[in-house]
Amino acid sequence: MKKELKIGIIVVITLACAYWGFTFLKGFDMFSEESVYHAKYDNIQGLEVSNPVKYHGLKVGQVSAISLSHDSIGGNGAVDVTFIINNKDIHITDMAIARIISSDLLGSRAINLERLDSGNVVQSGAYIAGGVEKDLQTQVAEEILPLKQSAQTLIKSVEQLVESFKAVMNEDTKNNLIEAFASIPNTIKNIENATKTIDTTIEASADKIRGVLANVYSISANLRESNEKIKSIIDNLNVVTDSLAKANITETIMLVNKTMTKTSDILQKINSGQGTIGKLINDDKLYQELILTDARLNLLIMDIQENPQRYINLSLVDFRSHKDKFKGDSVIIQQLIQHDTTLYNRMLQKK
Repeated sequence: MKKELKIGIIVVITLACAYWGFTFLKGFDMFSEESVYHAKYDNIQGLEVSNPVKYHGLKVGQVSAISLSHDSIGGNGAVDVTFIINNKDIHITDMAIARIISSDLLGSRAINLERLDSGNVVQSGAYIAGGVEKDLQTQVAEEILPLKQSAQTLIKSVEQLVESFKAVMNEDTKNNLIEAFASIPNTIKNIENATKTIDTTIEASADKIRGVLANVYSISANLRESNEKIKSIIDNLNVVTDSLAKANITETIMLVNKTMTKTSDILQKINSGQGTIGKLINDDKLYQELILTDARLNLLIMDIQENPQRYINLSLVDFRSHKDKFKGDSVIIQQLIQHDTTLYNRMLQKK
């Protein structure tokens, strides 16, 4: 073999080994089974070749190429990203999403595979949907935007409050406030004096307060000791109220009303002169005749006592022995006879 051919073969082998080593150092393994997929993006957010491709945080491949898109494959994407999957357990489906994310706090980018558990498996070289995670700046802006709006509203409210305060704080108000603040020390002194007075009063009345508290305690103790008696009284009241509730008070009241009505009717008849009692009360003539009858009866009784022989003729009875007994009463009898005779004469004159 010629020397030049040997040198050429060695150079080709060397270049191949160098390329393989270079690609291997970049993460490509030319002798492994790899699957190539594509995705299109409007903005790759700083994604670069050799950035990792991850699934649930596990690196399963890397970005192999990034180029501008010149066709309509995959929609309206402007950047075509090619990535290699070198994990045999990862199967890309037509529902998968290749989302560009931030892999660390420094802003390094990576592709995260999502939704691989649904859809149909696609072959190597297929296009899948692309997506972009919001960067930190966008997220912070979205979080700060409501705060900014609230701050603007608060500032407007503060401005309105300041304007209102300016309108209220005129010269008169300022003077009144100055006088009010000037009177605060005096008020505080008065409060201190009042507090001292209260303390002194409490100290002076401490014995009385203790006595009152002791009396209250004694009363509460007596009430506690008399609890059974009070309970008994309440039970008796309950029995009485139950008895009253069971009693037919309505019928009793109705009966009393009927009795009062009848009594009122009787009194009306008496006042109108009906009946014996009414005539006796309202008719003077009947009254006078009763008095005259009584007077005559008295005269008859006196005459019987003075002269019993006129009415009883018994020889065995000696009425003369009683004559002396009635001599002392003769004067009174004569006065009564005279009074009754005068009264009788008056009644006759009225007739």
